[in-house]
Amino acid sequence: MPTQWTDHYRPQSLDDIAGNPKVTRVLRALLSRPVPSAWLLEGPSGLGKTSAALVLARELASDMDVIQCNGQDMNADAVRAMAETVRLAPWKANGWRVVIVDEADQMSRAAQVLWLSLLENLGRCLVIFTSNERGDFEPRFLSRLKVLHFTAQGMARAGAERLMAIATREGLPLTDAEATKIMRDAGNNVRAAVQELELRAMLGAA
Repeated sequence: MPTQWTDHYRPQSLDDIAGNPKVTRVLRALLSRPVPSAWLLEGPSGLGKTSAALVLARELASDMDVIQCNGQDMNADAVRAMAETVRLAPWKANGWRVVIVDEADQMSRAAQVLWLSLLENLGRCLVIFTSNERGDFEPRFLSRLKVLHFTAQGMARAGAERLMAIATREGLPLTDAEATKIMRDAGNNVRAAVQELELRAMLGAA
């Protein structure tokens, strides 16, 4: 089955993340000098939060040392099981472990409270939560996280340039004005804009 463009062109480095230069500067600093810590990447859909988390994971840890899950599945028992996995799994010399929890605002309050003790004993571990907003978090849990806000401000230009680069690689005619309109119609959601570009290519080939 052909790979969807949103997967095929998922950012492979922080340089590939469209827009949000302040966020990528902070994450580059973290990559250069990683420390055990917990982060919340927060902001509207389709701006690269999960992609950024996966870049960090790929740079810092082997596939065996990356745990990725969805907040909807993170009840209290799941958090306990994850803590046990992180604690018991063998550590490579100088290796890092990365835990990614997408849609973290969907975690139960009990799960968020259990994270409090886990976050105090990270070892060589980086925990990255992603969320479209931060309003549903338990206050004590949120206070333990370093928050990076992804914004759609300025995304129209950066996203249009990303679409133009993809179109060039695919041999798809696309003007700057068309790329900008796709971004505007997608509400500056880069993922949705790439999906629309792929749809155009499919219709053009039909």
